[in-house]
Amino acid sequence: FRHEEKFYHPTGVAVTIHDDLSEAAFDERLKKINSLKLTRVGTEIEVDLIAVINKSNTAEKFAEAAKKVSAGSHLNIILSSTSVDNMKAALQNCAEKRPLIHGAGAGNCEAMAALAQEKKCPMTVTAQTLEELADLAECAKKAGVEEIVLDVGGNNPKEVLQKLTKVRRLALKKNFRTLGLPMITFVCDEDPFQEIALASTYLLKYAGIVAVDACEP
Repeated sequence: FRHEEKFYHPTGVAVTIHDDLSEAAFDERLKKINSLKLTRVGTEIEVDLIAVINKSNTAEKFAEAAKKVSAGSHLNIILSSTSVDNMKAALQNCAEKRPLIHGAGAGNCEAMAALAQEKKCPMTVTAQTLEELADLAECAKKAGVEEIVLDVGGNNPKEVLQKLTKVRRLALKKNFRTLGLPMITFVCDEDPFQEIALASTYLLKYAGIVAVDACEP
């Protein structure tokens, strides 16, 4: 039966939570994400991760948000910040859960990779070109990081989709193993229907993790 078909390695779905929310708003959103479940064809479906976004750009708020999510949720964690110091502060409160460190780019890859290696956490690398993405993946590997996720970036949905497809083709058809890694995309759109449409597209082509802002069933 068609409904019995499934992904054997399904894409992980994450919902974002920003560290600049008021305490009440943060707690309410965390509770909503934790309880986000639906049933389809007799199967209970829920999200897989919470992405803590360092929107405040401060170490204190980021660390506090990481602490709350670590203590208050059963879901896996993504920590997103381009600041090495802020990431270090957040990891003090949740490193034992091995969160995915997101925010490494050309300017901070070595420092982020050293932190990921120290805490034994997986990490992402982000770049606007595939050449630079491959270089950053190699940088993380040389630092001893074994679990790496690629963030292809992109200025619009068409560009993101093209990059996701090119990376997968390079890895599989051209045997370019440097890019033979899972990929992550972040989807943010004021129109929730457009956001879900884009997330569904990336889920099929070929993201390993899709993070969205919407947390309504």
